Amino acid sequence: MTTPCYAARYSLYRATAAGAYPSEVDVRNNLLPAGDPSGGASSTVTDLLRFAQARVQHKLLSPELTNTVITRKVPAPRPGLADDKYASGFADSKLNGVRIVGHNGGAPGVGAQLDIYPDLGYIVVILTNYDGALMPVHAKTHEILTR
Repeated sequence: MTTPCYAARYSLYRATAAGAYPSEVDVRNNLLPAGDPSGGASSTVTDLLRFAQARVQHKLLSPELTNTVITRKVPAPRPGLADDKYASGFADSKLNGVRIVGHNGGAPGVGAQLDIYPDLGYIVVILTNYDGALMPVHAKTHEILTR
């Protein structure tokens, strides 16, 4: 089965109830169901960019509610982002004094990152269809935009 407008997923891991283990499995035709508890959504770069723009322009929520949704709540430090907190579905981080609001996700063979740099006016959308491809690109965007 092939699905138009979907990139093929390539993974060296196979997910099982016990976790992921190395495999040579081709997961290209194994699309995740949309709307499961882990997200499971499918999107395009254009749609994620439009979503982020609508959020920044307060077309989805009022400025007050937008601020409530993205304001730091729970400490959630990650490597390289010691000043990191989680809000209502968004990480709210500072790197080199630059604020980054975003969310990511992934599964074997796919990865996604949406970062909004509110003080700089940038939005970064990264979608991958290969294991291990997301983090190096994400790190490079951080390096470029938070100098």
